[in-house]
Amino acid sequence: MGLSIESVKELMAEFSKGNLITMKVSIGGDGLELSKCGEAAVSVVDKSGQTEEKKPSAVDNENKEGKPEGVSVNAPVAGIFYRAKSPEDKPFVEVGSRVKKGDTIGLIEAMKMVNDINAPCDGVITKIDACNGKFAEFGACLMVIGKE
Repeated sequence: MGLSIESVKELMAEFSKGNLITMKVSIGGDGLELSKCGEAAVSVVDKSGQTEEKKPSAVDNENKEGKPEGVSVNAPVAGIFYRAKSPEDKPFVEVGSRVKKGDTIGLIEAMKMVNDINAPCDGVITKIDACNGKFAEFGACLMVIGKE
């Protein structure tokens, strides 16, 4: 039977409302993988094993110049970004979290050293661009803090 367009749309709608970060579904030989990490992408795997990745149009908190509103928190060094101290721990922050200047909002591991990423100001996390456990380039936007 497989996945119908209607069922894919329903799954995507429910996934976007929920707290899951990734989801994989396989029905009748068709597969669907959804992910909420950095730029959202949808991977659709058909019966032949072919994968097609699509990026939906994103709605971000951006001004007319296309820049995020708020303070961009950039990677101070190149390294692996982590949202929590360990895989078992809750992330330091989520979108919507209130932070105070100096709060730890992430970690970057570079050359076997772990560096705290601290909030440069008070505010609310409005966007998280960096993916947990993925490489972040020097100066890359990790997240955005908006004013309360």
